[in-house]
Amino acid sequence: MAKRVYLERFEDNPVKTSKSIFRKGLGILLIYLLYVLLMHIMTDTPLPKNVLEFVCDHRFFTKVLFTFSILFMVTPVILLVYRNTPRWFTVVGLLLILLSILFLDQFTIPFPVKKLLFDRTLFFYPLLPSLVVYAGGFWFASIDPQGSEPSKRLVIAMAVLCVHLVLIFGWAPYKETVLNRNYFTFWESLLPICFIILIRAVTSINALNGILSSPYLLCLGIFSLHYYVISNVFIGLLGMSHQTDPLRKQLGLLGVASIAYLFTFWRYRSKYPIAPA
Repeated sequence: MAKRVYLERFEDNPVKTSKSIFRKGLGILLIYLLYVLLMHIMTDTPLPKNVLEFVCDHRFFTKVLFTFSILFMVTPVILLVYRNTPRWFTVVGLLLILLSILFLDQFTIPFPVKKLLFDRTLFFYPLLPSLVVYAGGFWFASIDPQGSEPSKRLVIAMAVLCVHLVLIFGWAPYKETVLNRNYFTFWESLLPICFIILIRAVTSINALNGILSSPYLLCLGIFSLHYYVISNVFIGLLGMSHQTDPLRKQLGLLGVASIAYLFTFWRYRSKYPIAPA
């Protein structure tokens, strides 16, 4: 999206586009902070003593929104750098090398940096792997012509993912390598890029694209933030844990998903009403 949509708008009007993208990221960040505050109040849990703990150290399920908001807010800078120095391939390689180096045990990473950028035990989705995935999507959009035949991309992406699944379940050395702390972030960055290629290929097939573009599914794409926040509010209030009965978990999640979907579809229809015949 950044390469295909935002870059074109940025080149036409950089100031207006930058403000629009930054406001989107800031809006997501404010929603996230308000959600965390609301959940602390509703679940009667004490507020953390500092800002970093408030942002990261809580048991609620929306920490990925923080990463998402930061990616939006830095997008204008990325677009500016790409427009002036479009060597995105080099940037991707340097980021991957940096990830490998910083995850070696002999390097001591300051705790706040580790919390925000790397550690999955402290943060739902670290920022640096997110940037690598972002770069991968940007890179793929740069070399993938619109309207091209999707079959080759689909076969390659499916082959990569299938080989990965076969190896991780059937070959212990491969699984140990993937789950090794020194290399896990590399895989965490690389495999979502394969999914980006796969999804891009699937949405290029007309029959499937027609299904995915129906209002009943499109509402989840356009108003995904609504669905995500509403469902997590209810999940947080249910108070389920690992000891919760599996049947109760399934019924609870089904109910939460249904309520969040009904609100999301209503929001979609209120903004995009059906045109009169």
